[in-house]
Amino acid sequence: MEVSCLVSDILDCIGYNEEIISTRRKYWQNYMRVFNSVQQELSVVVAGSKAEGITSLYESDTDQMLLFNDAICANDIQHLPPVSDFTTLHADTRETPPGYTRLKMISCLGEDSKRFLQESSFKSGSNKFISSSLFLSSIMRETRTTDYCNDIIQIGELSGPAVSRKVMQHLSYDQVVAFPCYCPKILQTWKRRRRLYSWPPVDVREAAASMPAQVVPVGSKLSDDQGREWRFCFILSELELTCSLNETQIKLYILLKMVAKDILKNVSKGISSYMMKNVTFWMSELLPKELFRKENLINLLFLSLVFLKKCVSYSNGLPYYMIPGRNLLAEKLTPDSRQPLCDLIGTLIAEGPRFILLRCNKLRAASGVLISSPTSLKIDGRRRNMIEKLIYLQIILSMNMKDESLISAVVLERMDLLEWEEIVNNCTHEENFALKLEEKISSILS
Repeated sequence: MEVSCLVSDILDCIGYNEEIISTRRKYWQNYMRVFNSVQQELSVVVAGSKAEGITSLYESDTDQMLLFNDAICANDIQHLPPVSDFTTLHADTRETPPGYTRLKMISCLGEDSKRFLQESSFKSGSNKFISSSLFLSSIMRETRTTDYCNDIIQIGELSGPAVSRKVMQHLSYDQVVAFPCYCPKILQTWKRRRRLYSWPPVDVREAAASMPAQVVPVGSKLSDDQGREWRFCFILSELELTCSLNETQIKLYILLKMVAKDILKNVSKGISSYMMKNVTFWMSELLPKELFRKENLINLLFLSLVFLKKCVSYSNGLPYYMIPGRNLLAEKLTPDSRQPLCDLIGTLIAEGPRFILLRCNKLRAASGVLISSPTSLKIDGRRRNMIEKLIYLQIILSMNMKDESLISAVVLERMDLLEWEEIVNNCTHEENFALKLEEKISSILS
């Protein structure tokens, strides 16, 4: 219990308390609202840990999905009424692995999506389908020839279906271009699945099952038809689930992400934060809600590691929470990496609760400060949260084209918190000052 409360309190001080998580969620909701109010061709959906509020602006890549506004697909052909000037696609799952689909063209009338779809279509019998690999190639060509990318944004390589982008020195984005998809049968099956306990709550299940899914251009690596398959995603439904987690469940998720990044990736790069989110979902469903209390945090972490070890060792299968038939580990672990990963997880369990303070970088650094100066850890935590809040406020004010004097006041308050005079004294010219300032913000918020 003592270590659980200690770790929980440390997380509060280093950017993971309920207030800052709520602030981040509201910021990204505002960001999407403003962006989508002015954008004609594509709508943006911010995904992953940013939208969930558990990482700061500088802490990791921002995952964005760009959805065509003039196209729609559906798993059930009855949900595709003909609409003028609109592209419609059928998500045909009859010959694909669980969680994947082929996209059959019904109509191609949307002006913005038409060119990409025509460049990536192929015939199968009397039907026309869309190749995920050709679609990705088309998107990549368009991305690399866009004028504004030359100096402002650095374009990276493809990572799965995502194109990486780097803005300035410390902000990175992974962008996926995809299609909205309605698949009520899949979500109704998920909603009606038998559960031992009460998570997710009934109202959350109803809300999650009513939201549109997305199909992204990537196939199963184990499939002979990989380049022609697309994968179902449930970004909005999963966000609804994450936002329904209580404080201890969220902190469990954060700890699992830290374990994956700082420890498990040393022996297997295939263990991702997304897998740890799925582990959190399964643990939340499989355990009674009364267990998810602050004093049980470390015990819950160990139960989660035992669950993950069983998934890796016995079945080599971590079921995708939304479609359990899809194995998240199937494409990620090799026979050579499985046993070392099992051994490492077993070692962590054997080491006991203090491994989390010794092996996870952020917790190790913060626990050292806590021992030497517990008050300063809390003061620094409040300061970092205020700096982060002011950055979000400045961006939103700028996006809404608010009064420059108001924006300047926000910037000035943030600069005071960053102790900018010290940065000025160590800089030789204006460009160097901007770089040093960004480096300092990144070091505080990453």
